[in-house]
Amino acid sequence: MKLSAPISKANTPSTSSGQNVSPPMEKDTPAPRKVVKKIPIKGLKTKGFSVKSALQPEKKTDESIEEENQIIGNRPEKEFTEADLHGVWNAYSEQQRELGNISFYETLKGRKPKRSGKVITFEIDNKVQQNYFQENKSDLMDFLRARLQNYSLSFSVVMSKGSETQTAYSPTEKFQKLAEKNPDLIKLKQRFNLDLDF
Repeated sequence: MKLSAPISKANTPSTSSGQNVSPPMEKDTPAPRKVVKKIPIKGLKTKGFSVKSALQPEKKTDESIEEENQIIGNRPEKEFTEADLHGVWNAYSEQQRELGNISFYETLKGRKPKRSGKVITFEIDNKVQQNYFQENKSDLMDFLRARLQNYSLSFSVVMSKGSETQTAYSPTEKFQKLAEKNPDLIKLKQRFNLDLDF
């Protein structure tokens, strides 16, 4: 038994003239579109986006203030001394040093905090230090409240008076600055009849 089937060249359709016609090409279908899910942004209005509104802190409503007071109201308000505050302050500053925040550590060690009732006040010298405190305020307050076991504390940063010092540029200004620190320089200048204007 012999099975044979006619062998066709490629099962391609042919025209009446005997020419092979290739099958029609499928049209390129566009790639499926990716669906992008829109995420609502706080402070974003339907009309447009305002950078100013996005950067402003969220206004607290009466309900959120009441809720915050209830949370704090359920926590301890243990009394503490100034020495206790300084001990906890030093522990926090050492923690910052270990974390590698050397500049903030130096700021914390530069002065001691002062307590006035439930408000802790810390004096700083410049805006850079103020930025450190703004960045780390919540962490610092959590640490102080937990260690001192007093959750009714608040924190205030005050710019020290006279922290804005003027830099001496001319030789006369430099001499006056040095003479303020060491008055004997004036005697030396007079004794040797020195002239500072060059």
